[in-house]
Amino acid sequence: MMEHKTVKKTPNYLEEGVLLVSAPSIMEKTFSSAKSLYKPIEPLGLLYIAGNLLKNNINTSILDCNLEGLSIDESVNEIEKIKPMALGISCLTAEAYLVEELLKRVKDAMPDLKIIMGNMHASYFSDYYLGNKLSDYVVHGEGEEVMVDLVRAIREKTNNIKDIRGVSYHNDENEIIISSEKNIVSDLDSLPLPAWNLVEPNKYRHSFYYNFNPSRTRMMITSRGCPIGCSFCVIHEGQKVRHHSPERVIDELEFLIKDYGTTHINFLDAMFLSKTSRTIKLCEMIINRNIKVKWACEAHVNFINPEILSLMKRAGCETIYFGIESGDDNLLKNIGKKSNTEQIRKAITMTAQVGIKSVGFFMLGLPGETEALTRKTIQFSLSLPLDMAIFSITVPYPGSQLFEDVKKRGDKFDQYDWDGFCNTGILGQNPPIWSPAELPYEKLKKLQAEAMKKFHFRPKTVYRHLKSLRYATTKDIGALFNVARLVIKNAL
Repeated sequence: MMEHKTVKKTPNYLEEGVLLVSAPSIMEKTFSSAKSLYKPIEPLGLLYIAGNLLKNNINTSILDCNLEGLSIDESVNEIEKIKPMALGISCLTAEAYLVEELLKRVKDAMPDLKIIMGNMHASYFSDYYLGNKLSDYVVHGEGEEVMVDLVRAIREKTNNIKDIRGVSYHNDENEIIISSEKNIVSDLDSLPLPAWNLVEPNKYRHSFYYNFNPSRTRMMITSRGCPIGCSFCVIHEGQKVRHHSPERVIDELEFLIKDYGTTHINFLDAMFLSKTSRTIKLCEMIINRNIKVKWACEAHVNFINPEILSLMKRAGCETIYFGIESGDDNLLKNIGKKSNTEQIRKAITMTAQVGIKSVGFFMLGLPGETEALTRKTIQFSLSLPLDMAIFSITVPYPGSQLFEDVKKRGDKFDQYDWDGFCNTGILGQNPPIWSPAELPYEKLKKLQAEAMKKFHFRPKTVYRHLKSLRYATTKDIGALFNVARLVIKNAL
């Protein structure tokens, strides 16, 4: 078992240390009356960074403003109490408007505090954050290794930032220096375990509707990168696929079971099945060690076959999430999905035949999509033996090829209108940042409601939903009724 260093969770102050912050919740605007269905999940990226900082003897703590339900004011007050030397914050586009307001307030209250931003949104807009004095540094790519070098440089007040790979910053002449390099961790097994001891894992309650025990479900990442290259994806763009060894995965799995009573695992890998030999060995190790855990993973349909599914089922796999996206082969080709509807149908059918649940994710309103093509996707979803379907409205996130393609089409939108990137259609309050010229947003929203109604209001699907309510809270049930009401109100 790998060593897991114990430290105090919430220090009164953080002398010469780093506070890693997860931003306040975006759920009010994003999901409105359905917000209680979407629970705060562990800030796994920050836990990985914290683990490596601690390994290198850098005092580190985590403030999860989302989990604690903190407002901007309350978040700033907590940061002031802790008094860190440096503050690290991850920023995705959907939460950018909240992060910006938080950083403005923090800089006003603590002007000497060094702020480090990371994740794809911060990387894409590094000139904006540095130019507006919202951040002192922006880390590009994966942060575990570079954060150690950067924090040491800040602590020692050295001028060698230019020598640290993949960091944008102000130089001594106050010029903004933007790095074109990205940090990639080549050997994932060289990283320590995520610093679970800096949070209280059992306070995180995952959404009930996947029928996992919400408070005893944890997340793991066993690989990084993706070989597919879908045009809408920002997370894995340009990344080589790298894997933790099966032995390392088992170490982490047994640690979570033993120390935190974990019964279910959500593997967050974009391509859990991308290396068949590793998947086979991992499943065999779970079976041979008699590890009692249920789990779910994401998979691309091209990597599915009856043999691997049967082994995964024996090893405890209960659910596979498939990014299906569309029911039209031309649209799938245009977004670089590298699959077609025939392959999708075959993979979903095989999954159902071995007794593993399948969840399909669909994107409505892709570039060039018409109402007829959206209806084709809806009918395709109904024809598949899926246990669950999620119908999302397409958002061209900054940093994705889709974002660049939409701009090249000449479509007009304000890339700094970050509220618009939070659009969830009928569930939220935000207007869209973009919708295809062929499919006006109001019509698209009605089609989304129609898809949800036709899929989820079928008797067999209603029965599945009712079975999942054993883990639901009163608020969850109320939110489900709100969603049903919105679907009925908005459907065509």
